[in-house]
Amino acid sequence: MMDWKKPLRTGPPIPAAPVHFQGSMRQFMDQHLLHAIPRVEHALAWHEAVCLHARQPASRLLVRATPGFKQEDHAATANGRLLIMTDNAPPWWIHATCFAGSHPPSTGLDTILDDVWCWMFRAHKGGKRFPGNANRAGWYVAHILRAKPPGNGAPETWDDRTAEQRFIRNMSPLNQFLVPKGNGQDVGERPAVISTVAALYKERFGDVFGRFLSDAGAQPGELRAAEWNQEVEMYSGKKQVATGGKPVSTLHPGALHTETVRCPAVLGQTAPEPSTLWELALHPAKPLPASLLMAKHPEAQAMTRQILNDGLTSARIVAITNAMYNPCRPSNMKKSGLPVTAEQAWRILVQRLDYPHSNRQSKWRPLVHALEPIPESVRDQIQRMSITDLGSLAAAVVNGPYALMVAE
Repeated sequence: MMDWKKPLRTGPPIPAAPVHFQGSMRQFMDQHLLHAIPRVEHALAWHEAVCLHARQPASRLLVRATPGFKQEDHAATANGRLLIMTDNAPPWWIHATCFAGSHPPSTGLDTILDDVWCWMFRAHKGGKRFPGNANRAGWYVAHILRAKPPGNGAPETWDDRTAEQRFIRNMSPLNQFLVPKGNGQDVGERPAVISTVAALYKERFGDVFGRFLSDAGAQPGELRAAEWNQEVEMYSGKKQVATGGKPVSTLHPGALHTETVRCPAVLGQTAPEPSTLWELALHPAKPLPASLLMAKHPEAQAMTRQILNDGLTSARIVAITNAMYNPCRPSNMKKSGLPVTAEQAWRILVQRLDYPHSNRQSKWRPLVHALEPIPESVRDQIQRMSITDLGSLAAAVVNGPYALMVAE
């Protein structure tokens, strides 16, 4: 029996978003998007179920939260129609369910509505350990028509038509597409990108897509002409990879990013090249507070040279990063009852040099393998760093390569 609260348990893993993509919209769709969205028949089945539910006079409607409401709050329209407020969790849920190939219940959506995620917190609790999670695969779920269109006013003033339109925009898989989550909110809201995806969906879903636009209350001019050759740059990490301007994709679209693939390179899956990860790691970043504290030690320069020249490996870099981000962090030292001094921070760092990961922080383990080998040019650059430079490197490692290895 289907566990609707955890649709991610079933179905194939979603192909990973590209670590970095630069090219035309057509290239992005052909190489990545079409591999990561549900099959036509599954998307249409769920769209029809959403529309049928919206037309039921007494049905509850999940809509994007408006000002003054939080996730899972209840409200009512002018006619007393029950509204349940959500964040972007329902699109996650719909995408996971459609991609898994699950069919809507024959009894209608109302029988499972209580199981649909209305809050991202529930989404994490319900599915982050299972394949099928778009976010875990490095994707951001964007919309063709705004899930929260302006000008509708307060929920208590809505008529039933307005409420139904907002429900369809929030829930229909025909209103969803994926972009890499690193800069997804930016790229996914660009009119050229949205309109080009809409043109693709018109080809993909035919007349049904036109009826969706009408049912969802699309306004004249809300979509413009497609721009298939529009150049876009997208990335799934938190830092952008600098390139020479040619179309690139540093993660093959067929690669899988799931809970079990913790170290793709070791398990034989396509993984980001170490050089790509080091490009992310060397982006400028604000030094971690631990490094600023350690820089106050009178022997900081000599001690930095010692830890960098005494066998510089990816394990050593990960150990420094882990230590600065965790036990050497001043706030963590204070919580542990330790003196918040440069001497204490250095003492902890030296003790942790041979321990890049632990049972509690085992997610650092795949990062050690992914960063090997260290390019010689990178090694030379790191060996000239100060302790605050290392703090900046550690912050970039966490925001870049580490975020990609354990993307939530």
